[in-house]
Amino acid sequence: MKRTVSRAERMVTAAGLGLAAAAFLALGVVWHLDRTRRWEPPRWPEPDFVALRSPGANRSAAVGDSATKAVVSGIILLVVVDGIFAVAYYLLNV
Repeated sequence: MKRTVSRAERMVTAAGLGLAAAAFLALGVVWHLDRTRRWEPPRWPEPDFVALRSPGANRSAAVGDSATKAVVSGIILLVVVDGIFAVAYYLLNV
């Protein structure tokens, strides 16, 4: 059965796409402004900083691993949720 789309539905869809496009454009403008801004180095004197771990300790690899795992987990979650919605829309004939 073929369903016709009403004028109101088309207008709401167009408005949603327009808002999404405007949001991406605004994000691009803000990103560009941030990347082209000249950032000053901090002016705090060195003695004011407190060492949280010994200078020889290198934890950057562990931080990178946890960040990578978080990103991969987030992508997997998005794929699973998208699959659930796809099945639901298919079963509901939407």
